[in-house]
Amino acid sequence: MSTNRLGFRQFRNKLLKNEEINIVLDSNILIANFDEVHSSHEEVRKFLNEIGDITSVNCYTTVTTKSEFLDYFRKKFLTEGIFDLVDEYNNDIPLSSHAKAANQKIESNPDDEFDVKVVHLTDNEIKEIKKKFRAADIENETG
Repeated sequence: MSTNRLGFRQFRNKLLKNEEINIVLDSNILIANFDEVHSSHEEVRKFLNEIGDITSVNCYTTVTTKSEFLDYFRKKFLTEGIFDLVDEYNNDIPLSSHAKAANQKIESNPDDEFDVKVVHLTDNEIKEIKKKFRAADIENETG
């Protein structure tokens, strides 16, 4: 079975100086490019900068890719917001054990106290935490 997939170096080495190319970017590349804490961020940024220096690049995506990209960052921003809320009000307001448990999804690297990996909450976890922060008399409200 043949494949049209190339590694970064192979693709870069096939480019001709000053040619114009069109590429379709996958959500993994887009996410790594825009998420500075992503494990592949530096590699992807370097690759995109290198090909941009060689040739003129037109980047395209699909509707599915756009949807995956937006969903990733929605979960990222909601998770970060929830963790910030828990951190900010943990001492002043007694939070539920569920809200406190959400904060435990942060894993820190023992070798580097400043290297913190945030695990994004799932949609179900976000919905459950949302319910816990709502007033008790409207907790079962839909919509």
